[in-house]
Amino acid sequence: MHGEPSGLIKFQAATEAGSRGDWRASADTFRASFEEAFAEKRFMVLYAFTAIFRNNWLQPSASDLAFMRRILQSELEPVLHRAYCANIIGLLIWRQGDLKAAAQRYRRGIALASSATEAYRQDPIIFKYRYSCTGEAIDELLDDMRINLDFIGKQLSMVDPLAVRARPKGSFAFMKMMIATRAADCENYRVSADLFRAAFEDASPAFPHRFHCLHCFTALFRDHHIPLPSAADLAFLRDLLNSDSEPLIHRVYCGFTLGHLMWRRGDNRAAAKSCRHAIALAESASAEDRLATTMVWDQDKPIGDLLCEALWSLRKILAVSERPRVPLARTDVNVPFGLSVDGDAAQQDRLREAIIDRALHVPGSACDMCGTSAGTDRLKYCARCKRVAYCSAACQRGAWAQHRPSCRPPRAFAAGDLVRIFGLTSPDHEVLVGTIVELRGPETGGLWRFVCIGSALGPGHGELIDGDSIVLVVPSHEREQLAQDVAV
Repeated sequence: MHGEPSGLIKFQAATEAGSRGDWRASADTFRASFEEAFAEKRFMVLYAFTAIFRNNWLQPSASDLAFMRRILQSELEPVLHRAYCANIIGLLIWRQGDLKAAAQRYRRGIALASSATEAYRQDPIIFKYRYSCTGEAIDELLDDMRINLDFIGKQLSMVDPLAVRARPKGSFAFMKMMIATRAADCENYRVSADLFRAAFEDASPAFPHRFHCLHCFTALFRDHHIPLPSAADLAFLRDLLNSDSEPLIHRVYCGFTLGHLMWRRGDNRAAAKSCRHAIALAESASAEDRLATTMVWDQDKPIGDLLCEALWSLRKILAVSERPRVPLARTDVNVPFGLSVDGDAAQQDRLREAIIDRALHVPGSACDMCGTSAGTDRLKYCARCKRVAYCSAACQRGAWAQHRPSCRPPRAFAAGDLVRIFGLTSPDHEVLVGTIVELRGPETGGLWRFVCIGSALGPGHGELIDGDSIVLVVPSHEREQLAQDVAV
């Protein structure tokens, strides 16, 4: 009885950490809460803990895996808890590519869940944040594990040498496409991308879903499900873009995706080159090309409509990539504060001015360690983040300890970052352009939730914005030091 209040406090703290995007703290606190929660609430805590890994928000640590294995192997734990851990461990192993081991975990989970007695199935639990019976959770879990096991079996049959020799080339394309779709549904995006690409390469030109496979493959990168493409991904896209034998719509979408990826990486020159190539291809389409249709998500779509959608995005990326860097004026930047910002009015004014100074800073204008002006000597940018530049290797080494926590690839964000909104053109949102806001946490589809700096709004509140419409001003790791610098 004494553990429940403490367990509830920890559960709330874990939920709040997750809303900030601090998934490591959230997972650790959920795990601690599980040990102290009442029986009917323990599965709710376990469900929330495993959702962090199921949704790919965090890679599990050795202690996370040991915790789930301990539950799986403990005969003192309820059947649902053990089966659920078998399901999550199977999913994690599947993502790593060990199909046989994943299948083994799923079979064990199915056997455990199937062994539940009728009396146990009637026990009350909190499932998906509402009161339910254990049987409902078990039935949903069984359906999920059986579907995944079936897809793994089909995936294994595709790598069986005897099965491969017995079937003609191209006959696996549809199966690979279906498994890729299921892998994406399970948030297993790397496996999904590899299978969509394999399905496309295995398919004959007459395969009706060939463009659909390419469309889904490229969308995984454009929608930020896979932050960094592999060398094989980029080579595949470039080969298709430059292939005269490929349909025009295929080449345009490859150019569109390459332009988007290069822009996100900070390589504006390469982004503009890919965009111009794809735009030229799209604009060369004949009336006959535009009237033709292709299959996307089981629907025939006019290629003209797909080209128009791609052209709109391509021209937007090209305009941003080719835009000359015009220094911002102080009047172009707005820094609204919420109620939770520390300090009196004078200190808040100094903090606001310091944030504006960071927004106006032009990387490469001076060494970020010693302040030496660039002059005629070209400073060298940090190869990873391209946000800082140094006049010498000695300055770079000297700055590394302080710079390291906030060094990340361009267009990579974290909860707590202060970012500037740009590029919004709709009448309802263009008023936000130039505003510096605080990121609260990532959402699906490359979106981020934001609030004004120091907002008192609770978890889950705030507006949503596309990650392509914000630029980093102050990384979360540097905010505390910035506040200390302006304190008196």
